[in-house]
Amino acid sequence: MVKELDDQLRNNVTALTDAAAVNCFDDVVQFLSEKEVTPEAARVYVNLRLDLLHRARFAEPDPGMAGEDKDETVAAEIDEAGKTPAFRNLQDYLDFCRIALVSGAVSNVETDIKDPKDPDHPMTYPSRDFPRLEKMAREFLQKYPKTKKREAAQFVLARSIYSLSCPYIYCVSVPIPGSEPSEEMFDIVKKSYQREPFKPERVMVALDEHDKQYPKGRYRAEVQNLRAAAFWRMGEWEKSLGLTMPEVLDPEKGDIQSEACTRLANIFAMLNDPEQRSYVMAAIMAHPASAEYLQAYLAAATKDRGHPLRYLQKYLCDQFHFKLPEPDTEVAAATAVR
Repeated sequence: MVKELDDQLRNNVTALTDAAAVNCFDDVVQFLSEKEVTPEAARVYVNLRLDLLHRARFAEPDPGMAGEDKDETVAAEIDEAGKTPAFRNLQDYLDFCRIALVSGAVSNVETDIKDPKDPDHPMTYPSRDFPRLEKMAREFLQKYPKTKKREAAQFVLARSIYSLSCPYIYCVSVPIPGSEPSEEMFDIVKKSYQREPFKPERVMVALDEHDKQYPKGRYRAEVQNLRAAAFWRMGEWEKSLGLTMPEVLDPEKGDIQSEACTRLANIFAMLNDPEQRSYVMAAIMAHPASAEYLQAYLAAATKDRGHPLRYLQKYLCDQFHFKLPEPDTEVAAATAVR
């Protein structure tokens, strides 16, 4: 029954929010396959894992949870299970539950970016405790060299290392040069924050190590998605496109497909950078399947004055032999007046 639910979930993933449920049932199936599992251990662990899933998905208060509905309650459940004889040889699963509990918890990260409208309060954003997750994953891998949870822990490690330097983008109001504070005249600019500097070697080593140990593993697609994103951050446009396009074209991985589509648009937007334009164009030509999506992306510029490629639309259509979209008369008139 659990295996059937696991298969159904895998085949119906549409967003990243579904990943917690898939991981939960993957773990339960794996746990129940252990020879040491007794009926009592199975009952306790299934309830524990469902409580973990509830905390990760931020559902409505769970009336079935024993005690107050909070992370500390689940942490106490894990500790209590660890004291029972039924889990004497299954401590690795409980320790991984501790990793899962931290992974599902969201907290606000304080940045060094300040909004001029509220200079006394640094801007924050919601994230996971990736420094702690990296530490926990490393300790788990060292402590349990033969556990079936090694692959999952290796993925947590790779994802945490990638995420620590992943930029969070803000749109911030800044005073227009020459204006007085009392005038409250602002422009909107983009600023980014990341917990640690992006070091491509550190990120790639973590991804390579996962692929080396599990070349056809459970998280192969997720690791390739992180690799494609890392190549994008490195400005390796052709390598990023080479990994991104199969994800864009694969409807069976809905959670990854949405990220890949966003990344594809970000790659196209780099055509607006004179220093990168020729390299991005070469990458698109090397991956012809992306050209169809570029044509649609350029067509959207007709009705969007803020489109990154609005003023390159004709030039790029000529370069890629696209038919130039019909001009939008309302936007054209507004632009002419302005």
